[in-house]
Amino acid sequence: MTNGARCFLINSEGSISPSVAPHLALGISLLPTLRLVKQNSPNKVIFNNVNLLKENQSSLNKTGEKIRSEGIKLEFLSHPGCSLVQKHEMIKYNSFLGFRVGIGASNEAFQVHFLQNGEIMLRDSETFLHIYGGKLAEGQPICLLQKVPLWYRLWYLKQQRRFKINNDGSISPMYAPYLVIGSY
Repeated sequence: MTNGARCFLINSEGSISPSVAPHLALGISLLPTLRLVKQNSPNKVIFNNVNLLKENQSSLNKTGEKIRSEGIKLEFLSHPGCSLVQKHEMIKYNSFLGFRVGIGASNEAFQVHFLQNGEIMLRDSETFLHIYGGKLAEGQPICLLQKVPLWYRLWYLKQQRRFKINNDGSISPMYAPYLVIGSY
């Protein structure tokens, strides 16, 4: 007995398809996924506008969290012409709703606010940058979460959604400074 999901076809043009789904083909993502990497990793992402993010956070401290700016683009210094963008795949699991993020063209950059408590929030939205999964560990993907169940907010969000900006321009989880946002 064979499992059809393990059998593949080589199509006439050279692409490879699962034998049970010949209308699909193997491919690569044009938008690499962002994940947590070790702080000394060559795959870490260095952000271009970290000073503006810090100023944004500082001004929120002075105005009592009243957001007055248009937000700051999350563009990369380590990847010129690129920025943090939404990948098109939605994460929908039970009562969670969000999107994966990756590296894309700077003209698609998010505009964000760096809040007083370390949360990174999309402009004009209740969507936050978040570390997906229940732990802060190397390899955990970075995503945007819009809808989060109450139990998760109370238990995990203190560590999964709070970030700090490092002196080198990288961004770390507040509760895991030995990790940074990176790509692979």
